[in-house]
This record gives sequence, C-alpha cells and structure tokens, in this order.
Amino acid sequence: MPVEARGIRMSPLDTHRFGVVTARVDDLGAAEVAEAMAYCQAHDVELLIARAPIEDLEVVHRLGAAGFELMDTLVYYERDLRHSPVIEPADVFAAPADSDVDQVEAIARECFRQYSGHYHADSRLDREACREVYASWARNACLERSHDSFVLVVGEPDHRVGFSCFRRPSAEIGELVLGAVLPEARGQKLYTRLTLAGAYKLQTAGATRFITSTHLGNWAAEAAWSSAGLRPYRAYHTFHRWFGR
Repeated sequence: MPVEARGIRMSPLDTHRFGVVTARVDDLGAAEVAEAMAYCQAHDVELLIARAPIEDLEVVHRLGAAGFELMDTLVYYERDLRHSPVIEPADVFAAPADSDVDQVEAIARECFRQYSGHYHADSRLDREACREVYASWARNACLERSHDSFVLVVGEPDHRVGFSCFRRPSAEIGELVLGAVLPEARGQKLYTRLTLAGAYKLQTAGATRFITSTHLGNWAAEAAWSSAGLRPYRAYHTFHRWFGR
C-alpha cells in the first residue's frame, strides 16, 4: 500500500532548483513526525523541509531526536484592514514594465545574496542556487501578473532601486510575498511606503486582512512593517531533514 502522511507534498520547484528530491510539510504535529519520515523513505525523498509552530515544544524535541536540523524561524505579521484601514498613500508607485523585469531580478539577486533564510542556512544546498531562489521568484512575479497578483517598483525607469510583490491568496486576504530595496536607497522608508501602497491596493480590491512573513532576524523588514501598522501574530520553526546523505 502507498505510504501517506498528512499535509506532506512533493516540491518539484525545490527539486529542480537544487537537484535533490524535496518534499515539504507545514504545521507538522508531534504525532505526524514518524509518518512523515516513513513517507520520505517510501518516496525516495532526499530533503524534507518541515515547519512546526514554535509553541509546540513536543514536536520541536521530536524533530531534533529524529535528525531534523533547525534552519530558521519564520515570523508572520498582519494588519486588520477592517478595523485599521490603510489611508490612501500619497506615493504612486509604478507597475513594472517589460523593461523593468531584468532590473527587479537584479535587485532581488543583490539584496538576498546573504539572506539568512532556511535555504542559505543549509550548507548542503548550492550557494548560487540559494541566491537564485529569490531572483527567479521576483522575475516570475513580474512576468505572471494577474488580477490577484501585482508588483510595485520604485526609482527612475532606467534605475529601479526597489520592488515589492503582492497577491490575494483568497478574497479576504492580501499578502506581501517578496520585496527589497537596494542598499544605496535605504533610509528613505521606501520599503515601508511600498508596503502601505500595496496594502491599500489590496484593500480597495476587497481584502480585509493584510499579511506577510520573514525570518526572525530580518529586523529591517520587521521594523518597516511595524511602522506600517502590522503586528506579529504567529511564528514557525523551519527544519531540514536529509535522507541518504
């Protein structure tokens, strides 16, 4: 009989990026650790990326005992747009033109070069591939714009200095999924202003809640989100478990 495990899924994108068969599971509970391990062994998974709520110390301890390694802690922020609506910003940021795509990709590549997320934290993953995760993510966001996803850029047309990518995963929720500002343009609150501009656009489209997330040590982003009226509301540890290596 095929081995199944609650919430676990294969990750073709990570498998392609890193050349290792990868699976993911979110919100892993202590009771599901053994079945997740069995699933990976049955499906020849080489890397399992697992997230567990920080409050669940039992699962954290079980993961450690099972050979999982802590890679980062992901913190989620939110703003209730019904009770704390965003006022229409004075800033008007542009949507990227086709000519901006390469610039946005380059900004992401530069700004996430030494990012302390779970990919970079794992020394067994190729360094160049880790950097390209965010560059390709930003590029795809520009190319795959739709009614429920958009990108805002800042700077002159021939010299963009920052961007933010947004989406609506559901009718009620708007999300900032990726953003960055070049070092040369920091100190002007551009990231905060991009965040508010995106939140306002999502709000006008009907979103009643605005969310985003980052790793715990990304203090600059967290300070910007606090300035934009967001507050932390949950966090997850990210673990990696390698098989056969």
